[in-house]
Amino acid sequence: MTSRRQLLKSVLLATPIGLCAVRGSGALAAATGAPRTPLDEQDAAAKALGYRQDARSVDTKAYPAWRRGQSCSTCALIEFGTARQRGCSLFPGKLVAAGGWCSGWQQRGSKP
Repeated sequence: MTSRRQLLKSVLLATPIGLCAVRGSGALAAATGAPRTPLDEQDAAAKALGYRQDARSVDTKAYPAWRRGQSCSTCALIEFGTARQRGCSLFPGKLVAAGGWCSGWQQRGSKP
């Protein structure tokens, strides 16, 4: 049986953006102040995790785990703050919409 963490690692390693994360490019971009761009729903990593800029538009048949109240702003993986777009550890170098959602969503305060 595959754990959620193993699944996310597999998805990230299978995408070019995941390879950047493994090499630390995302951390380098954040440390050097390099500008981050908004994550496009058509991005390979975004598609792999079912990312939607508006959590209300999630395909609940494809992602039955989605529940009302789940959004990037309530996820443990997004940067803290109040901005409408913030960094997410699943998408290094990109900004996600605070009102968005992906299948990597984790309850803030939960143990990984």
